[in-house]
Amino acid sequence: MAQDGVTFAGDVTINTIEILAGGTKLDIRNQVANIELFEDIFSPFITGKIVVSDTQDLVNRMPLIGQEILQLDIETPEMPNGKLKGAFYINKMTERIALGDTKLGYVLHFINTDAVKDKNNSLEAAKKGFCSNIIQDIVKVDPLGLQTTKNLTMTPSMNGTRFVCNKWSPIRAIEFVTERAMNEKGIADYLFYENRDGYNFLGLSELYQQEPIQEFIDDNESPDGSNTDRSYKKVAKLFMLEGFNFFQRLNSGMFVNKLSNYDLTTKSYTTEIYNGQAMFNQLPHLNKYSLATPDVIANKDASSFFLHTHENMHKGFGDTSVEATVQQRAAQLANTKAFVLNMEVPGRFDYTCGKVINLTTFRREATNKNDDMLDPMFSGNYLISSIGHNITSEKHTCSMEIFKDSMLIDLQKLRDQ
Repeated sequence: MAQDGVTFAGDVTINTIEILAGGTKLDIRNQVANIELFEDIFSPFITGKIVVSDTQDLVNRMPLIGQEILQLDIETPEMPNGKLKGAFYINKMTERIALGDTKLGYVLHFINTDAVKDKNNSLEAAKKGFCSNIIQDIVKVDPLGLQTTKNLTMTPSMNGTRFVCNKWSPIRAIEFVTERAMNEKGIADYLFYENRDGYNFLGLSELYQQEPIQEFIDDNESPDGSNTDRSYKKVAKLFMLEGFNFFQRLNSGMFVNKLSNYDLTTKSYTTEIYNGQAMFNQLPHLNKYSLATPDVIANKDASSFFLHTHENMHKGFGDTSVEATVQQRAAQLANTKAFVLNMEVPGRFDYTCGKVINLTTFRREATNKNDDMLDPMFSGNYLISSIGHNITSEKHTCSMEIFKDSMLIDLQKLRDQ
């Protein structure tokens, strides 16, 4: 069954690709070989690049100097939330090459226009209050912040902080707050990022609880071009980026970590131990079971953090350190690098980073797709950590980096079989 307006999986309509410079506006749709757009839950801004075949000598005519605005309006036909429309700042040109006697080709790099404000603005005022309120102020209100018109989606934090911005950029201040924020359940795993929907100040534990936006299937069957719904679910390519790296998991504090706090006045240490394995069942996850067995060899000294303090260090100001959040946050972020795949699928603009997808894979010796032949190690719910939209005049593909923090199966029971 075909979706209304979509003739094949990866169908795309390019309405506008324009470059604006001063009072000049140029339509370059016919000169663009392809467009790439990048989103990442660890990046504050959407970025991208376009490959231009320059038959009009744009470099000299405009001229192109890195102060232009790129207007894009591209959509997946007749699909709800399937439109990309916005203005971006062209900030770099690379790979300028000759393509014959009269034609030049080059790559134009672009970024969200708010990034220009971030590079030009410096915050100098004191900030205090709930972490989420400070984020709201820097993103929307402060005249030296981003002052964006984009949507901001966030979950209120339970805690606050207080600090002085010493000529920090808006994003530097946002990062400072993000590292210290905890949600109403006391979980320290907030991220600040931009995706198609706007800016987001959300925790990993909250993202994990979303319903999957798509169910993808990786099998040996050829795509059925007459069924676009099924074709959209078909995985074109699947690569393992990091199935497991035990030493990295140890060193990052994923299993267990230690915080040593040195008091400069009393010359004494206090030590806190965070056990990620013991905390597993108390936190939300993408799937049911841990990525490790209970007998994992993990010593608290494999990952250590050090802070220093004294009795008057924050007197009258409030604690501005990361003492309350650093251990849990380190363990939560380590989970995002623990089991990582890269997947290529037919493109749609409702696919965006920070969303959950479900992946079903089968053992390669499978002849029938049933529960017994399901590959439990690679199947399950994943979070889209980053996504690249690749658009040409003919089709749209998506390359997703996805990870899971948990498994469909109990690894200990699997070993004991």
